[in-house]
Amino acid sequence: MRALVTGASGFLGSRLTRCLLRDGWQVTALLRETSSLTALEALGIAGQVTIVRIGDGLGDIVAAATPDVVFHTAAVARGGDGPGDAQDLLQSNVVYPALLLAHMKAAGCSALVNTGTSWQNCAGAAFSPFNLYASSKQAFEDVIEGYCLGGLRATTLRLFDTYGPGDTRNKIADLVIKALLSGEALKMSPGEQVIDLGHIDDIAAGFVAAGRRTLECPAGHEVFALPGERMRLRDLAAMIGGLAGCEVPITWGGREYRPREVMLPFEGYITLPGWTPQTSLHDGMAAQLADWRARLAG
Repeated sequence: MRALVTGASGFLGSRLTRCLLRDGWQVTALLRETSSLTALEALGIAGQVTIVRIGDGLGDIVAAATPDVVFHTAAVARGGDGPGDAQDLLQSNVVYPALLLAHMKAAGCSALVNTGTSWQNCAGAAFSPFNLYASSKQAFEDVIEGYCLGGLRATTLRLFDTYGPGDTRNKIADLVIKALLSGEALKMSPGEQVIDLGHIDDIAAGFVAAGRRTLECPAGHEVFALPGERMRLRDLAAMIGGLAGCEVPITWGGREYRPREVMLPFEGYITLPGWTPQTSLHDGMAAQLADWRARLAG
């Protein structure tokens, strides 16, 4: 099987690439001109994939890769809505992937696995975007629907929070661990919100399973979730402190909740059929803590 992976230099894209290789796929990694190979090199797989850059011409890239499935993980995740943010979000999250679909159709590739976000449903509604980023992800899903009328088979996987060793995004688990290891107090909200955390290896396996499912489905667009484990933010910090044998220095209530803070993740999704996460949050956080300690030790 042949796969084209956009965003293969990112946290999700690089782990998905590794998972595809382990499953026997041939992978073409599509990267921006400025994207580093650091993540792929750290996983020891940079030499096992075909690296191409967007500047080589998107149509030629898709035609040469002849992918059975395109896995689209690339995105700009900026949270603002100013002129510059709007330009980047719409260009990267709507226009670019829409062109990708057009070139897929021209090349005879009709299977797509797309990355969505639970922020598209932040208020428990069928569509209630948390910010412009979430709106741009929804807009591309609407583009997908149009191409499905012409024979595209597509699956969108809506993701909650992800974590795992080697993550450099400063997500919530890493902020808590860094506060623990540095001893510097971290100002947090009151911490009553529930968060959904999925281990990146489980999420990557879900994408591979979705790819195989998409190949077997008729034309159309399916939307599923890849949920992890849910826990209050306060309880997550307590778990990490328990793993380390000490209390995490956090000032609860040192920050206000964000406007439209999501206190409970959306519960209306259908989980991808046949997929089950394998990593418990306890074991995943233990590995995350060990990874941070190893990084600091040099």
